[in-house]
Amino acid sequence: SVGLPPTGIYDEATSAALRAALGTYGDLLDSSTVGIQELLTYLGLYSGPIDGIWTAEVTASMKALQRSLGVPETGVPDADTIQAAFQRGLLEGAAGATTVPPTTAPATTAPATTAPATTAPATTAPPETAPPTTPPPAETVPETTPPPTTVPEPQLPDLFATLQANPNYSTFVGLLLAAGFDADSDLPGPYTVFAPTNAAFGALPPGTLDDLMANPALLSQLLAYHIVEGLFPVASITGDLISVNGAPLVVAGSGPTLTVGGASIVDPDVNASNGVIHGISSALTPPVVPI
Repeated sequence: SVGLPPTGIYDEATSAALRAALGTYGDLLDSSTVGIQELLTYLGLYSGPIDGIWTAEVTASMKALQRSLGVPETGVPDADTIQAAFQRGLLEGAAGATTVPPTTAPATTAPATTAPATTAPATTAPPETAPPTTPPPAETVPETTPPPTTVPEPQLPDLFATLQANPNYSTFVGLLLAAGFDADSDLPGPYTVFAPTNAAFGALPPGTLDDLMANPALLSQLLAYHIVEGLFPVASITGDLISVNGAPLVVAGSGPTLTVGGASIVDPDVNASNGVIHGISSALTPPVVPI
């Protein structure tokens, strides 16, 4: 989505491209990376700057951590790495967290030194034995427990940025951009968005999207029919809703059979900073927009 090869690796170029694409929300990536840099520095695996910028040195340090944890060396903080770090007690909240064992130098004792017996002619003197000498025990280093290190939880992006980050909603995002809805994406809300997937738009008759793009007024009414003012997780949807364009959205069924405007919810409760998104199986049709 940012024009880079899909390597699946969060490298320095990906970090820079995502930060540029997120604009003012780029600091969310920075705060997450700062927490990782601080953890790697504390563990002695990273010596670079704590600046929130993911670099090749951070990737190499992450691989070193993964090597010590015995998990695949992907270079990114994936699920296996986080689970292993919790089990080792490197992250806060782990059950049975381990601490750095105390380092105690063992006391050393020099062996007793015995002088050989001396015998004079015709006279036998008792053997003379030097008393054993024992140095004082070595100093013991007190046990120290490192403070817990917690990776800060980043703030959620807004509704539009959340949709934009998911390739399954690229058609819906394109329509929002064409209608100028992205300009209102940072409003405090909250809003509930029923977002048709790309497959939902693909099921429309040929030429439907082109016709809507050519008619901005109808496009705006269609998109407004997919947005409801207020925060409505799936569990709280118990009756009909009123969309932003003023037309009602008929709700039927419950639980896994719940439908809104005749569409099934296939990707429920995707949270954003100013609302929630529900992926739906088909585009909704307001009374005044025939599609």
